[in-house]
Amino acid sequence: MSPREAARPGRFAWKRRHTIWLIILICATGAGIWAAVAYGQRNMMVRVPGGEYALPLASNGGEPVTVVVDAFAIDRHEVANRQYRACYGRGRCSWPARGEAAGIKDYFVNPAYDMYPVVNIDWAAATEYCQAQGKRLPTEEEWLVAAVAAPATGRLFTYPWGDVFGGGRANTRESGRGLPALVGSYSPAGDSPSGTAEMAGNAAEWTATIAQGDAGRVVKGGSFLDERAEVQASAYQIVATDTTADWIGFRCAAD
Repeated sequence: MSPREAARPGRFAWKRRHTIWLIILICATGAGIWAAVAYGQRNMMVRVPGGEYALPLASNGGEPVTVVVDAFAIDRHEVANRQYRACYGRGRCSWPARGEAAGIKDYFVNPAYDMYPVVNIDWAAATEYCQAQGKRLPTEEEWLVAAVAAPATGRLFTYPWGDVFGGGRANTRESGRGLPALVGSYSPAGDSPSGTAEMAGNAAEWTATIAQGDAGRVVKGGSFLDERAEVQASAYQIVATDTTADWIGFRCAAD
């Protein structure tokens, strides 16, 4: 450093501070971009081709029925707390029946759980959310094709990833978590052939399909509370439409 530069320390102190703040700004901007990308990835939909499938439907006690399913799109991930809160903020969605889940009192509002699946939503509220996005709830048939059908061959698997239950592929009772997991936590290992994530375990999911006798709606996929047999493609639950539970969530579909 020259004698002239040494005589003006304030100038260089300012430069150092300016450089530090610039680095902080760049890091913050990068983090913001990363968060936006991650959020966008969780808003993605996947396209699923139509075809003829022998699906294990609730209307037939979980036994295969041959049906024709038109091409459709479906959310890659379950709807997350942050997404649902945004809908509520726009006045398009109702508040969940409860803000807690699996013993976590601030589950719905705590930013730490922003990208965890929204739960405690009844069937009408799930339908309302999907409609606010220009979408709808998937039918049981669509849900099954997206969950376990190989688009190229039409072959149906027992689980989204194949026919053998594998550790680390789904958030079920066997995982020992005892609560929902961040959406995408089990991707890509637990993905379906179509590219959807967490269609076995984590949060069970509402469908648009009415159960026989209008007893309720078909819920698919099983949850973090269920064992391996209860997250198979053939497994289902009939749930009253006004039910809210910390193990039921949803995802949306579109034509």
